Amino acid sequence: MVLEFWGARVTLAQVLDRALAAGAWDENRHWLHTGLVAVLQDHGLMACRRNWRLLDGHEKAYLAGRQPGADTAEELEWVRDQMLAEGLATVTGLLAQGVPVITSVYRPFGDHRGSGHQIVLIGNAEGGLRYHDPAERDGERMEVSVEMFLANWKGTGIITVPRDHPQNRLNRP
Repeated sequence: MVLEFWGARVTLAQVLDRALAAGAWDENRHWLHTGLVAVLQDHGLMACRRNWRLLDGHEKAYLAGRQPGADTAEELEWVRDQMLAEGLATVTGLLAQGVPVITSVYRPFGDHRGSGHQIVLIGNAEGGLRYHDPAERDGERMEVSVEMFLANWKGTGIITVPRDHPQNRLNRP
């Protein structure tokens, strides 16, 4: 979906072959962002993985030697919320500039038993986000509320733009 959006002429079979060769698929963890980034880069795009999750299970390192307790649990929850808010601000800013973002979510929304699923956010909507879901039969131009997205977002994403895109230079001095 993202490759087509940016004008790449490639078949699904070609993408899957390259993704498997890049180690982008794992039987237990499914699609891995690092491998997907490599596939996008192979097609001439700038791509990077972003992570707005709290330390991926390394909360003890964040606490820097303090013993976990009620006060630290509250702090960790607050930091987690702040990181997701920063991520959402980044994502919605990119969407406002016409840059789609691949995100990992729990699907169907509300079911956190699975390992996750990739959707492509394509724009902002009133009170929500527009997205494409490759697993849905009619999965184009769907909408989800911001609240539902945040409750199911795994806090990660892949940002990709053509090498000559203005967004490619946005954060450089």
